[in-house]
Amino acid sequence: MDHHLSQAQLKFYDPETRLNVAELQDYLTPLRLSYIRYVWYDFEFPAHNLAASTNPEEDYDDQLVFNRSVRQLLEVLSRIPPREAPVVGLEIFITPPKKFALRLLRNETKRSRERTEVLFGNVIPAYVELFKDWDVGISEIPAVTYFRVEPGSQSILFSPSSINRIASKMPRLSKVEWWLTDEENIDSTAETSQRTMFSRTLEIVPTSIRSFVLSYLRQPPRSAVDRPNSTVTPSTHEDILSRSFYSFTQRIGLDDFYLLARVDSTILLPQKPEHDAIWPSIRLYHLELKEHLPSGECIAQWQPGKGGYAYDQKIMDRFAIAAATCASRMPRIEELNIIHHGRTQMGICFSTRSKDEPCLEFVGQPDVPEASEEILAIWKDAVKAHGLRWDILPSSEVKTRTMTSSNKPERASFNDSVEPIQVPLSAEWGIRVPGHEMIKLIYGFTPRDMDDRWMCCTDGPDKEGNVRVRMCRSWSSMENVALIGQVPAEAYNNEKVIEREGGVISKIVWEKPQNDAYEPMDEKRAKAFAVNFSKAWMKYANAWLERVGWADHLQGFDPEAMRQLTDPVGEEEHVLQLIHDSIMRVMLQARITATRSTVGSQALFEVQRKEVDKKPRRPFDNRVEDDTWARYTAVWSKLICYIYRAEALEDDKKPGFKLTKQQGDRIDALEAMIQEHIQDPEANPLDEDEIDQLTLQLVIALLDHRLTIGEYRSAIVSGLAVLGIRKDGGWVDVMDYTPIYSAVIKVARAMVVYQSYQERQAEVARLQREKDLDEEEAEEEAASMFRIVREKVQRFMTVTSKETYAEPTPMDWIYEARTYGMYIRFNTPAGGTVDWDGDRIKYRKTRFRMSQLTEMLHALTREAREHLATLTMVDGVDQLPRIPWSVVEDDHSEDRVGYSFLSDERNHEWVKKGNDWVMNQISDTQPHGQGQARHEVWIDKERNDGKIFQARAVQSYGQAFNRFMERMFMLMYMMSQPGRVTEISGIRHRNTMNGGVRNVLAHNGMMCIVTLYHKGFRLTGQAKVIHRYLPRAVGELLAWYLWLVLPFWQQVQAIVKDAVIRSPFVWPDEVVRHPDDIGFQSWVQERKWTSDRVRRIIQRHSRRLLSVVLNISSWRQIAIAIARRYLNGAFKESTLDGDDEDDDLDDNPVDLQAGHGTHVAGMVYARDLQQGLFSTASMRDKFRAVSRQWHRLFEFHDSEEGGVMAGIRRKRVPYDTER
Repeated sequence: MDHHLSQAQLKFYDPETRLNVAELQDYLTPLRLSYIRYVWYDFEFPAHNLAASTNPEEDYDDQLVFNRSVRQLLEVLSRIPPREAPVVGLEIFITPPKKFALRLLRNETKRSRERTEVLFGNVIPAYVELFKDWDVGISEIPAVTYFRVEPGSQSILFSPSSINRIASKMPRLSKVEWWLTDEENIDSTAETSQRTMFSRTLEIVPTSIRSFVLSYLRQPPRSAVDRPNSTVTPSTHEDILSRSFYSFTQRIGLDDFYLLARVDSTILLPQKPEHDAIWPSIRLYHLELKEHLPSGECIAQWQPGKGGYAYDQKIMDRFAIAAATCASRMPRIEELNIIHHGRTQMGICFSTRSKDEPCLEFVGQPDVPEASEEILAIWKDAVKAHGLRWDILPSSEVKTRTMTSSNKPERASFNDSVEPIQVPLSAEWGIRVPGHEMIKLIYGFTPRDMDDRWMCCTDGPDKEGNVRVRMCRSWSSMENVALIGQVPAEAYNNEKVIEREGGVISKIVWEKPQNDAYEPMDEKRAKAFAVNFSKAWMKYANAWLERVGWADHLQGFDPEAMRQLTDPVGEEEHVLQLIHDSIMRVMLQARITATRSTVGSQALFEVQRKEVDKKPRRPFDNRVEDDTWARYTAVWSKLICYIYRAEALEDDKKPGFKLTKQQGDRIDALEAMIQEHIQDPEANPLDEDEIDQLTLQLVIALLDHRLTIGEYRSAIVSGLAVLGIRKDGGWVDVMDYTPIYSAVIKVARAMVVYQSYQERQAEVARLQREKDLDEEEAEEEAASMFRIVREKVQRFMTVTSKETYAEPTPMDWIYEARTYGMYIRFNTPAGGTVDWDGDRIKYRKTRFRMSQLTEMLHALTREAREHLATLTMVDGVDQLPRIPWSVVEDDHSEDRVGYSFLSDERNHEWVKKGNDWVMNQISDTQPHGQGQARHEVWIDKERNDGKIFQARAVQSYGQAFNRFMERMFMLMYMMSQPGRVTEISGIRHRNTMNGGVRNVLAHNGMMCIVTLYHKGFRLTGQAKVIHRYLPRAVGELLAWYLWLVLPFWQQVQAIVKDAVIRSPFVWPDEVVRHPDDIGFQSWVQERKWTSDRVRRIIQRHSRRLLSVVLNISSWRQIAIAIARRYLNGAFKESTLDGDDEDDDLDDNPVDLQAGHGTHVAGMVYARDLQQGLFSTASMRDKFRAVSRQWHRLFEFHDSEEGGVMAGIRRKRVPYDTER
């Protein structure tokens, strides 16, 4: 294997010998292994290199050789360095044994000789199987994404169950294609055994598989009148393989399932149907039946006396009924086929791809009766379950369909009038065209009047999906340029496939120019013509693309080649790697430096300035979420990669940006220093500080660029155009692109502050050195941070001012483009994503009923109660001390540090009953010996270092603690309109010095979560106060946790970790911390409960309890849709008019008599004690009412009744009824 290749394919024809040599010569280094993309492994029996074998008997033992080879192969594969996504394909194969190569007859091959011997029974097939402890010491193989198995030999076969076991070591496997067999026509016991073992090991196949293709073959009967033995289990009357695949296909994440095997209808519908069965993610389900079923029944049976075949329609009827029942429970199904390809073809084909095309077809022989009324009735329900129309077409009307659509204009067609290109020249293009643009190309256009110089028509798509787009002169009908492209083959019958998947223009064709042509057409001019033709006549260009000018700037360049210039740094790009590392360090240090404590607030106000003569409302804020900062820095990383790589290209191979002299000098100096280090690391050690200084200077030079000719002379603006290219070759939509501009602006501001800070520090050092000043004197004499920052900001960090000397810079263009893009974003309605079918909500590919969601929330509550009982060491939460909700007190205005409702003196009588509750449970004074047993599990009497708790008990308790907290998060997050994860994960249960009043409050018999942060807080400085009340069943779990569990767990962790600072957060990183870990920023939200972890929690539990996968984004959309459907009526009929306390209010005359308006009265005068330091009591009561509507909707009944809650029970809102 050549380690210089970007990809490698390994083919092992002599596997053991070659791998042994590779191991001995140390060829299989991590670097070389990282280049592997495909492995082809050929098992040969007996083992190779017998002459050099130390144990020939073992080498003739096929089972031993197989196990030894598999272990050796998987051990090598496990050492391939994992990537972000797996990329390696694996194919295994058994070649016919060498003994069949001896004494071959004329024209006979080893393979044909083997087949003859097996067919006549001279050789009985043998299965190679893995031993019981075959995988001891073998690690998982995360690098493999594709696994293919082929049956090359007919005498030595892979045991099907062994393939399952091999696959089980590949946790990131996404696609398999297996050709397996139980080719037995002599020993039926062996057939049943192999079939059973394969079925029982199917469950260990990784759940990561998205595409499963299996051909499970069987040796056909020797005679057409023979019937194979039954493999049906007598006790259950079901085929074990069918039953196993029935469960296997219901996996979440399995998209495509293709099976050719001897199975029966129980693969779709078992003898005892499971009413809760659902296939949540299956998109393509293709079942191809063999002649015989596992029971021995024959779909088509030869009739010796009569000749021909007798067809058993009842068998196919069973499959038809089962398939209909199954299809109605497949929310994502696009195609379901049950086909018998034998001596006759019969089957059922169901498709949901198009609502305008027939969705159900029954295939059969002319003499086979049509589908029965029973079958049609059950399929009618299945069709309607997918929102499709049910009309029965006679077979005489079912013909090949042409691509037509009532809501599209007619396609341009010029019959045979187009004169094609006579002497064609062509060039590869390979650009991806989005669906809506491909449809425009295919429909073309006709000239409307004599002034229209051009016309366009398209040939195709044909059955293979080929199209030819003809761009012609309208007067002469001469073809000027032709585009050769491909769309999905299904587009021949269904154009909606094009809208969904788009197409590819693979080639461009033009006329060979004559020798005396004034401007001869060449490849570049042909492509430019096609682009301009599409923009001017096909109306491709939209306002956004016209504004940013990406297409013009990148005209004539291969989109994929341009996009690759922004790819992550490759392993051989050593200089770029060090530059990339440097820019990442610079951006991190810039973020750290751009703080009030380091540079002062005035410098931060100044760098935030967008307009020269207008001071910003707020200073620059370096605080962003970690994942947001990672996205922002990734944009700058791509820009730097693009600039460095493009600058190395020849002028005609790169877009037309030009580096200024200062920019060129900076990048040359940076590259020269790095090259010196790479060439001789010992003589020229890498000085990261100096490298970072040059990198920062380069960034500032890129920003400080006067746009004297055009914006695309700037390398940054050019790079931003390339970042607008999608992976499929189209343009990134404006709705998704504007955050890229925000990333450039945010990070640029931080780096300007950082460079200004370094400049001032250098000036202070210079003054100390040259004028012999002390540090304080030098600080006073040096230019201020504000002045240094202001000079840079006014020169190149604002929009162009009205002064006559002002000139535009890249930042001016970025501001204007972002403003225009934001205008489009906020004035363009988002596409519809939610639909309702009764009480079933549909969001994209997610579908479930409201009753299922309700049951999930109740199941989470039950599980949380069980985990809380475990944490409090009781048999059930009924044994816990009661919470007297009617007398629970909480002073919402109390801001004393450390205060919570549990520390309120008025609650002392009932709170003291739970003091040291869990510690008392593990004391040896508990009755019936329970305390003594817990005491022995928890307390380590032999330790004298003060750490009395057993490590295993602490670990087990911590796991139960995490399980409880996950369920509580789900309940608190989903039991109301969803807050942002950063809000919920940052709530505190007691007051803190910097955070102020806690977020967890008790109010009138309910627990309440109050958050003050919202999305625009750092932009506007105004936080909206949001109250979310919990239902009693959840609120008491939270109260018990804070009262009984958390103090004990904090005590345990304090002893174990020698930590004394107890976290005030409900979802902390650590419940206790050491004083050394506490800094000025300790009040900032702790980072263990990140959005990524919350996403995984929601996905895991929704998959488990709802049978669909939810995430943060989808739940936000779904929750808003639920509230709009079921809760809006209550707002209209109650006091909930208006959703913001800042709205204009009609002043109450009573308040006016007191000399102030109603809003001032609510915010300042005579405020209720329970209003605390938050908003007005009226807004709090409105939020309480909304929360209680959610509780009633999900059948959580609080102690209070009546009010606006009465009668709110999933009532359809008026406009839904009208619709």
